[in-house]
Amino acid sequence: MAMNKLFTIDFKHFYKNINFYLAMIGIVISLLIGYVIYSYETKVIELNFSRDIDLKVATLERELLVRVEVLFALQAFYDNSVTVTYDEFQNFTKVFIKRHPGIKALEWAPKVTHEQRLVQQYKGYRVEQPFIISENNLPGKMVKADNRSLYFPVYFISPFLGNELAYGFDIISNPARRKALFEAIKTDSAVVSDAVTLVQDDSNTKGFLVFIPVYEKNIDNFTERLKQTKGMIIGVFNIAEIFKASLQKNKAIEMRIQLFDVTNEQSHLLYEEPKTVNDLQNNILNYNKMLIPFYSRQWKIIASPSLAYFAKRRTWMPYVSILLSLLVCVFLIEYIYLISRRNLELMDIRQQLEALVVTDALTGVYNKRYFNKNSEIEWRRAIRQHTALGLLMIDIDHFKLFNDTYGHQLGDVCLSNVAKIIMKT
Repeated sequence: MAMNKLFTIDFKHFYKNINFYLAMIGIVISLLIGYVIYSYETKVIELNFSRDIDLKVATLERELLVRVEVLFALQAFYDNSVTVTYDEFQNFTKVFIKRHPGIKALEWAPKVTHEQRLVQQYKGYRVEQPFIISENNLPGKMVKADNRSLYFPVYFISPFLGNELAYGFDIISNPARRKALFEAIKTDSAVVSDAVTLVQDDSNTKGFLVFIPVYEKNIDNFTERLKQTKGMIIGVFNIAEIFKASLQKNKAIEMRIQLFDVTNEQSHLLYEEPKTVNDLQNNILNYNKMLIPFYSRQWKIIASPSLAYFAKRRTWMPYVSILLSLLVCVFLIEYIYLISRRNLELMDIRQQLEALVVTDALTGVYNKRYFNKNSEIEWRRAIRQHTALGLLMIDIDHFKLFNDTYGHQLGDVCLSNVAKIIMKT
């Protein structure tokens, strides 16, 4: 009976504190729901970011290929012309330069032997700018080229304004450009150079050159092909301008995009836009995307979102879900509170009924029903624990005489007083 009583008290304690337990559980569940939705939303933003970069990369690839196609058009122009004059070159190229930002210059560099240089077969087509085969000495400074057996000087250049320094510049005087030029002749294909500092610009602007050879006739042998080379069509491209022009069609905001040249497993930064982003969230996402091979080069994009990129794409859904969950918990707690209070009332009534069944109505002590039930329990416990079992029987002397003399009411009072004294002891 003592254990039942203890269990009943604990059960009542649980009912009385159920609101607190439910409130704690509700808060935890609400926060967990909010966290799950927040994490899912983050993954969606990351996926959309990678798709944005894929789209930007595709746009950049298309813009690069379109600009190289300009050189192939110029190659076809030379292949189908006996001679090309300065005016014809200018008229043919100016439309392309106007339509495609990032083309710094389109150039024609004929092959010139040292003998041809000595007899001055190549004279300037501009009276105000005499033709001198030159090479780069210092940034922005041109000097007369040293004697070599072969030269590829820039003879036609469009536009001329802003590219004056390139006029007469011997392409093979620069090791990187020399390598790309001969590679184009060797492979009979377009070749993209390493990133170079443009001789047309004294601000260390990075660019790249594309070389496409033009022949008197095409021969498979490299040595013979070099002899048959008429000259080289060269496209000078500004990386920053092409990059910006391609991104304007699919504008990049709240992110940093870096362009790397990873040819031959070496990584060189070609350009980044913008130069600085103060709140980059690199720990969330740093997306790498290889461009399709750009002729002889392999380029790669690395993009990093900013905190602002994520913030502008966040919704209120995680916070709304937390609020709605808390509201549901409030209603649930109120409902369970009403049920628990009703259960407590029923429990009290049940205890009162049980007390009426096992107690004597007059004296308040346990009755024979209780004695019969618990005597068997105590008897088995005594046997199990090898203990003695005592039974005390109390009788009131001359109670019948007292009851007949003073009446039954006082007799009942007498029994009640005796029961109270016994229960206290």
